[in-house]
Amino acid sequence: LPKPSRTKDSEDAAAEAEFTSDEEAEDMLSAGVPEDEVEK
Repeated sequence: LPKPSRTKDSEDAAAEAEFTSDEEAEDMLSAGVPEDEVEK
Protein backbone atom coordinates (compact mmCIF):
# COMPACT_ATOMS: atom_id res chain seq x y z
CA LEU A 1 0.00 0.00 0.00
CA PRO A 2 1.25 3.52 -0.74
CA LYS A 3 2.24 5.45 2.34
CA PRO A 4 0.41 8.72 3.10
CA SER A 5 3.68 10.52 2.48
CA ARG A 6 2.05 13.92 2.07
CA THR A 7 0.38 13.71 5.49
CA LYS A 8 3.50 12.31 7.14
CA ASP A 9 5.71 14.97 5.56
CA SER A 10 3.35 17.67 6.79
CA GLU A 11 3.38 16.24 10.31
CA ASP A 12 7.17 15.91 10.29
CA ALA A 13 7.58 19.46 9.04
CA ALA A 14 5.23 20.79 11.71
CA ALA A 15 7.03 18.84 14.43
CA GLU A 16 10.41 20.03 13.19
CA ALA A 17 9.21 23.63 13.03
CA GLU A 18 7.85 23.41 16.57
CA PHE A 19 11.09 21.84 17.81
CA THR A 20 13.12 24.57 16.10
CA SER A 21 10.96 27.26 17.70
CA ASP A 22 11.49 25.68 21.12
CA GLU A 23 15.23 25.50 20.50
CA GLU A 24 15.36 29.17 19.49
CA ALA A 25 13.37 30.15 22.58
CA GLU A 26 15.75 28.19 24.79
CA ASP A 27 18.74 29.80 23.09
CA MET A 28 17.34 33.27 23.77
CA LEU A 29 16.63 32.39 27.40
CA SER A 30 20.03 30.77 27.93
CA ALA A 31 21.73 33.96 26.73
CA GLY A 32 21.05 35.51 30.15
CA VAL A 33 20.80 32.37 32.29
CA PRO A 34 23.61 30.09 33.54
CA GLU A 35 23.67 26.81 31.62
CA ASP A 36 23.25 24.68 34.72
CA GLU A 37 19.97 26.45 35.48
CA VAL A 38 18.75 26.02 31.90
CA GLU A 39 19.42 22.28 31.99
CA LYS A 40 17.44 21.91 35.23
